[in-house]
Amino acid sequence: MEHWENFSALHLATVAGFGVLWFGFCLIGRRLRGSPALEAWRRALGALVLLSWCFANGVQMLPSHFDAAVVLPLQICDIAGLVAALAIWQPGRLRSALLHFWGLGFSVQAILTPELQHGPAYVDFWTFWLPHANLTGAALYALAADGYRPRWADARLAFYGALLYLALVLPFDLLSGFNYGYVGPAMPGNASLIDFLGPWPWRVVMMMLLTAFVFALLAAPWAGRAQKPRSEA
Repeated sequence: MEHWENFSALHLATVAGFGVLWFGFCLIGRRLRGSPALEAWRRALGALVLLSWCFANGVQMLPSHFDAAVVLPLQICDIAGLVAALAIWQPGRLRSALLHFWGLGFSVQAILTPELQHGPAYVDFWTFWLPHANLTGAALYALAADGYRPRWADARLAFYGALLYLALVLPFDLLSGFNYGYVGPAMPGNASLIDFLGPWPWRVVMMMLLTAFVFALLAAPWAGRAQKPRSEA
């Protein structure tokens, strides 16, 4: 409970636990379709996601945890976490597209290889897992409960958003020496897919090419199918 190790039994149990939780949320959302109680459920679930995001980022801003190089809410998953709450409250094309492609395309990597040293006995465990698990869960909720079906145009929209993020965060990383978005010259503190993408700055080009490929994979199962009216709001 105190030490974290990637791909351990604790890692598996954590992913399974949050998976079961969001599976239950999806079942509730599907059951309430067409019901007057659906909007109240949306508000409650969106508030839960937002409060979890505020808790995780608020704790990291405390003097005992603050480190400007890592805790500022500038990671793309931090931005997507806010989008997740908005998308649950009121689904819309832009919000649902960013949630789907950023939530599944980026947060899954963090879930597979989290940068953690401590287990559930430490608050650091919860400040990492709550926002990341909720982001992935909300993206799956949009598919399972809201009937969101991404199009190729949504993939392009999400990719343009990723390019905009890169254009904003890369100069900040270079000026500050930080590594938000993992697009700076530094490498992550733990083993990850980024290790195989080559040296900087070509690593950034490879990251964007990989992003385009992953977004295409996320759109392919649904592209060409009719969108649900709800996701067009």
